[in-house]
Amino acid sequence: AAAGANLESYAGYDGLVRGLATLEGTAEATKQRLAQMREVAKVPGLGFEEAVQGDIRLRSVGLSANLSERSMRAFGNALATVGGGKEQLDGVLLALTQIQAKGKVSAEEINQISERVPQVRAAMQSAFGTADTEAIQNMGLNTTQFIEQLVAQLEKLPQVTSGAQNSLDNYADAWKEVKTEASEFTIGISAGLTDMVAKALKTAAKDLRNLKELLNIQTPGLEGKEGDPG
Repeated sequence: AAAGANLESYAGYDGLVRGLATLEGTAEATKQRLAQMREVAKVPGLGFEEAVQGDIRLRSVGLSANLSERSMRAFGNALATVGGGKEQLDGVLLALTQIQAKGKVSAEEINQISERVPQVRAAMQSAFGTADTEAIQNMGLNTTQFIEQLVAQLEKLPQVTSGAQNSLDNYADAWKEVKTEASEFTIGISAGLTDMVAKALKTAAKDLRNLKELLNIQTPGLEGKEGDPG
């Protein structure tokens, strides 16, 4: 039961690691990137799980590892300056992913971002001389160039110092990290036992089915001939 509980709680983290590993290619590179994401998560407006999910999203649509990290730091800080946090960052990163995937800067995604990061239109005005998406499209920039220039502008915003909310978020991330390490330890020493118990349970279920047939015990509702209700 303890092993099962650990597996369930660990599944989310395991999925993130496997997703990141598909981008990194090697176990060592994945470990290094996870360590980088833990540092990124310390920035106000970010959380560890959100940072890893965001990194996977952005890089899966073609952004470099460097630009992915810069984007999360810049938008995380911009969110923190207006009292936002990691919940709002998810919507911002989704919009950036959609822009990159579509290959087009559209008003729909910019509206999604500006709802969470009000400074984004002013940043666009400073970076491109306009906040009009059609005008930006006519400049001939690709979406990677658009994101890079927008991020560069947001990086000029004052850095938010750690406040109570960020301290709480960092504490939550640290506690999750401890639980993850404990789960990996427990799973590591109990993996063989879990497999053995699972095999025994399957054998027990098969024996019970055989015993039901021997004693002619029917499944309730399927007692009649050929499974028809009697």
